[in-house]
Amino acid sequence: MTNRTDVKLVEILPENISRDENAYYMAESVQPQLDDINASIPFIELYSRIDELPEPILRMLALENQLYKDEWELATTIEEKRELVKQSFDLNMRRGTRWSVERILELVTGVTGVEEWFEYGGSPYSFRITLDINEGEISNAQILQAERLVQRYKPLRSPLEALEVQTKAETVTGYVGAANTMIM
Repeated sequence: MTNRTDVKLVEILPENISRDENAYYMAESVQPQLDDINASIPFIELYSRIDELPEPILRMLALENQLYKDEWELATTIEEKRELVKQSFDLNMRRGTRWSVERILELVTGVTGVEEWFEYGGSPYSFRITLDINEGEISNAQILQAERLVQRYKPLRSPLEALEVQTKAETVTGYVGAANTMIM
């Protein structure tokens, strides 16, 4: 047995088969596919170990899977970044759907609500988004970042009509709610 990874199929054919011209050419014709499989093995191992990978490698996987600056910046912890990379396959496969808009905002900003035009009586094919920020603050830069994410993942035919930010703060007497709306 050999430890070489570059072994060709024609090299390991039994002697009585290797003399057959058809068998030799069949082995030669299959070799490019076997080489492709052999080259993909390290990637398979990499993706199966996402929970063990350090942040720089996760960043490379995110870029490879079309998760760019905004997605990466909004995922603040290493666990959120790992989950983002894990979800990148589904996100890219379903890009341009309501699900992808909801999922990307849920992954990177928390609770969100997406309503399509027929659910609230808006302009045909439009939609609006409500970001529910229960703790902490959200800056204008973060709101613009969320809007860029929506533009990247939304259906192309559907304009974003409104992006609402709702916050709740606990007071002595109960809850005070506030809403901020950006009309696009």
